[in-house]
Amino acid sequence: MALQNLGGKCIFTSEWDKEAKKTYFNNYGEYPFGDITKPEVKSYIPNGFDVLCAGFPCQPFSKGGFRNGFADTRGTLFFDLCEIIEKHKPKFLFLENVANLVTHEKGSTYSTILNSLDELGYYFPDEPLILSPDKFGVPILRPRIYIPCVRKDIAKGKGSKIIKFKYEIEKYFVKEIASIDTILHDDIPPNLTLYEGRV
Repeated sequence: MALQNLGGKCIFTSEWDKEAKKTYFNNYGEYPFGDITKPEVKSYIPNGFDVLCAGFPCQPFSKGGFRNGFADTRGTLFFDLCEIIEKHKPKFLFLENVANLVTHEKGSTYSTILNSLDELGYYFPDEPLILSPDKFGVPILRPRIYIPCVRKDIAKGKGSKIIKFKYEIEKYFVKEIASIDTILHDDIPPNLTLYEGRV
């Protein structure tokens, strides 16, 4: 949505869960393609797109799961992304996962991901870019790791320091969390209140 709000156009989406597909359709008016691990689904990806956005399954790396990483079949979806990246070579990548990805298996999982991206020909931030909505004034604590990448030939050999991802994003952080009064309402119907007063 953020990229479309900036003038981009989404040309391919993938989701295997039936109910999630329905939800996507209700929000965007189109059904995603199926399981991206299947070659026939990958074959529908159009050529010539500029940006690949992906949030590969976080359960294998999350503190809330078993943290089996690449040993969990859901964790290997990253390597399917690598296949897509190798074939289509988009100019930019924007990857996202749980913050725990950085420290999973004492950092070896994250290193494997960065090494793969380097071998595929991409630069990425020198340090992990971990952001949470609360830094932008949204009252939700949900830290995530973001891995923005630029293709090396686009960067013209200036190295990973060409874009100060972390610095540039943090310039726009909302330093003060919004007052609680900005999210509370007085005019809530009684049947929706959990206690007498404001919700």
